[in-house]
Amino acid sequence: MPDDVEAQKKALRLEMKARRDAPSEIERERASRSMCGRISRFLSTRSERTIGVYLARPAEISLDVLIGELLRKNYEIAAPRVDMERGEMSFWRLETLDAVEIGPWHVREPLVSQKIKEIPILLVPGLAFDAAGARLGMGGGWYDRTMQATQTAIGVCFDCQLIARVPLEMHDRRVHFLATESRWIETEN
Repeated sequence: MPDDVEAQKKALRLEMKARRDAPSEIERERASRSMCGRISRFLSTRSERTIGVYLARPAEISLDVLIGELLRKNYEIAAPRVDMERGEMSFWRLETLDAVEIGPWHVREPLVSQKIKEIPILLVPGLAFDAAGARLGMGGGWYDRTMQATQTAIGVCFDCQLIARVPLEMHDRRVHFLATESRWIETEN
C-alpha cells in the first residue's frame, strides 16, 4: 500500500506543480497580497510573537509583504536553512528581507545568525492541500518534521491547489489552517 500512496503522490506532484505555476506574475502578486492580509489578520488575534516563514521560490506564494510588516511590528521571524550534508532543515532569525543568501535549490535562506528552536506558528508552503489539512509537499519531508514541534501550522496556497483529498502516509503532518487568495479555512485537523 505505501508504494501505491507514493505513486499517487508522485503523479499528483506533477499535476500540482503545473497548477501552481499557471498563474501569471500579476495574478501571483495579487494573490500573495490577499493571503498576506488574511494571515496578518489571524496573527493579530494571537499572542505568539515568533513566526516561522518560508522564503518563496519564484512560482510560490510570496510572503515578503507579510514578513516586512511583521518585522516592522517587532515579531521574531524564523526562516529555514537546509543543511544537505546532515539532511536537516533548521530555522534562523531573519533580520531583514535583504539578509539572505541563496541556498540549495536556489531558495533564499537567512544569513546564519541566531538559531530559533521553538516556532509556535509556522507558515507552510505546499503543492496541494485538502479540507482536512493534509498537505502534499515536494517530497523531502522537511516541513513534516518541523510541524511535529509546532503548535499551529498554516498552509499557504492558491485556490487551485485545494483538492478533494491528498494521499497521506504515516509520517505526513496536517496543517491547522489554510490561507488562499479568497479564503481562510480552519481545517478538520
